[in-house]
Amino acid sequence: MSLGLRRIVTSDIKRLKARKAAQTRLIAKHLRAYDDLAKRLDLVLSIPGIGGAHGAALIIRMPELGQISREEAAAWRALAPFDERQR
Repeated sequence: MSLGLRRIVTSDIKRLKARKAAQTRLIAKHLRAYDDLAKRLDLVLSIPGIGGAHGAALIIRMPELGQISREEAAAWRALAPFDERQR
């Protein structure tokens, strides 16, 4: 890869990372405007390995988090089997 192309690609990556960070902050700001969503976001972000973008995605895509068991949540997302008869 030529030096000029490398600089362009590196610059684009830096710009896109900054844009992603700004968008993540904006989404978190909107979620924090609602007390219940803010509490859920804080809870999800307290899990080791979960960052801002993933935490926000979980809250947005799984609004039932905090209202169902972890087994039900995993089964709902098809991450683990869940036998409804065990309830």
